[in-house]
Amino acid sequence: MWRRRSDAQLPLVIGHRGASAVESENSLAAFARARTDGADGVELDVMTCGTGEVVVFHDDDLVRLGARPEKIAETSFAVLRGLALTSGAKIPTLEEVFEACGPDMLVNVELKVPNSGPAAPPTVEIKVVATSLSTLPGVAAAESRVSLSWAR
Repeated sequence: MWRRRSDAQLPLVIGHRGASAVESENSLAAFARARTDGADGVELDVMTCGTGEVVVFHDDDLVRLGARPEKIAETSFAVLRGLALTSGAKIPTLEEVFEACGPDMLVNVELKVPNSGPAAPPTVEIKVVATSLSTLPGVAAAESRVSLSWAR
């Protein structure tokens, strides 16, 4: 079970999209940096890509962070994995981010649904994330520290 790592009188320190002030948002480096810097947890955004993998990315498309027009929901994981964002970072999977965060960090997962095209019901998105969680070693520990929310 997750427990606060520091004095109970202090507020929780949650890295928004990891340590996004010093590393590229939602990147493995941002989550590893939040962990190293002593954050109690992180907030991150996930969505499914065109081939169904759960990737950690905030925007519907690659315009802002990748200077490319493709939409995440319409792009295969192979293509996403092969490209570098303008910062040089790669788009990670949810599993990779859980590994970067380690077993002690609280993780707030925001489930994103694309703004264009038919919206998937939140239950479909939650099922996808739950399936990803079930493949992780030590999933019982992960379930006690993961918070899910849904956003469009």
